[in-house]
Amino acid sequence: MGSSDPPPPPPPPQNPLLLVPGVCGTQLAVRKSGSSGDGDRCWVNVRDGADEVYRKLWGRYEHSSGRVQLLTPDMEVCVPEGGDDSGLFAVSVLDPDVGFAVKAVHYYEPLITFLQTQGYTQGTNLFGAGYDFRQSTRVSALTLLARLQEVSQRCGGARVDVVTHSMGGLVARSLLADRPKEFGALVGRWIAIACPFGGAPGYATDGLITGMQFGGYLGDTFFVKRSTFLQMACQSPSVYEMLPPLDFRFTQPPPQLTLWLKTPIAEGGGGKGGEQEAPLRCTSHAAFTVHAQPPAATRGSLASVPQLPRLSLAPATASASGEPCTGSGGRLVNCGAHQYVFHLNSLPSLLTKLLKDNTVSVEGASIPLPFDPELWKLSQATHKCWQGAKLPSSCTFYNLHGSGLDTPYDVQYGSWWYTVQDLEAVPHTNAAFSYVDGDSTVPTDSAMGHGLDATATVAIKGAHRDLVGMEEVWMQLLAWLQATPDNAAGSRTSSTKSSGKSELAVPTLNRVVVHTQASQPRPSGTPESAAAGCAADSFWNPLVWRGMLA
Repeated sequence: MGSSDPPPPPPPPQNPLLLVPGVCGTQLAVRKSGSSGDGDRCWVNVRDGADEVYRKLWGRYEHSSGRVQLLTPDMEVCVPEGGDDSGLFAVSVLDPDVGFAVKAVHYYEPLITFLQTQGYTQGTNLFGAGYDFRQSTRVSALTLLARLQEVSQRCGGARVDVVTHSMGGLVARSLLADRPKEFGALVGRWIAIACPFGGAPGYATDGLITGMQFGGYLGDTFFVKRSTFLQMACQSPSVYEMLPPLDFRFTQPPPQLTLWLKTPIAEGGGGKGGEQEAPLRCTSHAAFTVHAQPPAATRGSLASVPQLPRLSLAPATASASGEPCTGSGGRLVNCGAHQYVFHLNSLPSLLTKLLKDNTVSVEGASIPLPFDPELWKLSQATHKCWQGAKLPSSCTFYNLHGSGLDTPYDVQYGSWWYTVQDLEAVPHTNAAFSYVDGDSTVPTDSAMGHGLDATATVAIKGAHRDLVGMEEVWMQLLAWLQATPDNAAGSRTSSTKSSGKSELAVPTLNRVVVHTQASQPRPSGTPESAAAGCAADSFWNPLVWRGMLA
């Protein structure tokens, strides 16, 4: 073959391929209940006012149906088709109106374009499976099941290869747990990208307490406000399901939540209707005071040169008179700081207090949206059902995850040097995080904690949202999709069977709290963290943002 000859065409795909997106990875619209058509797009719609239209997606979890129902009467959520029954429209470019100028809204579109050069054809053997990401993953699993059945039927009864990203992997996992026979009959290969099998502790915890802020501080002005996202998150079963299972074994100590408050949390108290509030369970509560010690005299020091006092943090004690004791030679320079440390199993009692007076305004009516304990119970039931999931022998599972980036783990609001005023102010405070290794959203431990018999596991340095757009990831996907029974692991990896263990040795970062988003002023001379610059370079990571324009 001469050097000028064109390269040989790629081998034809073995099976049809279905792309399943993650949380916020599907266009969502609203329309009149029972009607047809694409409705009015609410996620994402920058041109019509992203924040205002997103509020149409606010809902409340209904116990009777097990689903989130819209607060607006006689309206329902739908996934737009865009005149294309392949399902790719809703997961390709999230806002087609601004896609020409805003690179960040291109989700699966670059991967779809690549796959089309490798023998895949839209609507013939390449499909998408969008879903309402507010619902429980077990509800969305039924949507995925219907889509798998439809694609298999359209392709002559063929088994379907499935590529999932992020929470899409949890949807597939729920289908595997709840409908194992159907999963085994319909799915040939399952490739999970950046799936939070063990949860996303920093992302999900902060999302339930303060909401999600895409696009950084500009996003709060020009995109969807963090407080608007919070009203969606606190009623969305899927967000609770992205919390780590309480018995998940991280290599680090279990993730925790820390509050530094100026005003201590009042225990008990009467709720609405005279009901007694449940006690707040925390791992520890300590009160501190900041003291200024007189500067030590130094030889030759000039009286005209001011000497700065040394600050120290000490547990607060009380004197016989009941006044705070400042210690020998010390001077109280700040009121007390109360540190509360919680394990994540204390979130229900904390959210009960934070959301007890939470209301939203819909069409002029004030609607209460307090914390619903059923959402927590549902998430625990979902985590339990996942434990029983077993991969059918007829299905091949591959796991690809990001690594090498600082990933939020523990969550903290306030600090000893700048306390949050009180508990009610916490939802309006930016979080600080401790970091472990991962993809900037999902810790490595979580991504590898699937408990399934993986044919191959590969770690690639990349940010959570960006992984689906990386050429290195595409080539690995292609190798797995083209794998044969004689080379099931694919030509690009030498890994054989693994049980949720990464073939790459990834160092775990120290557990050090780094303030990357703190809205409070830093003390003079405090250096910015290098970790902030190492995190995700993605608009869609609400924890760290660098830019949205192409």
